[in-house]
Amino acid sequence: MIIAIDGPSGTGKSTIAKKVASKLNYLYFDTGAMYRSFAYLLSKKHISFEDDDKIKEALSDFDFDIQKDQSGYVFLLDSEDVSATIRQEKISKLASEIAKKPYVRKWLLPVQKSFARKGNIVCEGRDMGSVVFPEAEVKIFLTATPEIRAERRLKQLIEKFPEKASAYSFEKVLEEINARDHQDTTRKVAPLKKVDDAYLLDTSNLTIDEIVDEVISYKKTKEES
Repeated sequence: MIIAIDGPSGTGKSTIAKKVASKLNYLYFDTGAMYRSFAYLLSKKHISFEDDDKIKEALSDFDFDIQKDQSGYVFLLDSEDVSATIRQEKISKLASEIAKKPYVRKWLLPVQKSFARKGNIVCEGRDMGSVVFPEAEVKIFLTATPEIRAERRLKQLIEKFPEKASAYSFEKVLEEINARDHQDTTRKVAPLKKVDDAYLLDTSNLTIDEIVDEVISYKKTKEES
């Protein structure tokens, strides 16, 4: 079974998907980590986002994998653990930019689909239910107010990068959230959107455990219908 979880930044997609996968003993696939890892690769190689030829070369050399260890999921780029590095705001912005390129999304689509062949999975991103896994048996679209999402994102940044805490402010994060929403929903290729057969779940006033329980409850309902 494929459980596809989509939604904008700050709705808790990664946390929810991990916990749902853990409770169901499913595999977890973070498609955003894949785009972030590729963006990081371009940044590390000093490849301009305007240099399509160099980007295509980098795609042919892109070696990405997800592994699980005692502490959780590890994202590997050329066997290097980039789990923390790709969560930086700079990389997040670059990932959103590179994801707008049609040939990049087309190239990486088979990579994403290949994870589905590993067994039952919970995948999350922005176009899981609409483009990557339209055949998914369970589709969830998470949402929350921009203000709530900015609060969550700010807390996450401070926890992961405490040495840079002074560089973050609620106003700045909220501005970036709104800019990212506009970019993701208006891009020409695979824009962020809720598909008709996705279950809309507003996470604004719910705890992580409540959201997880709601997703699993909806999965059971779909299985019984």
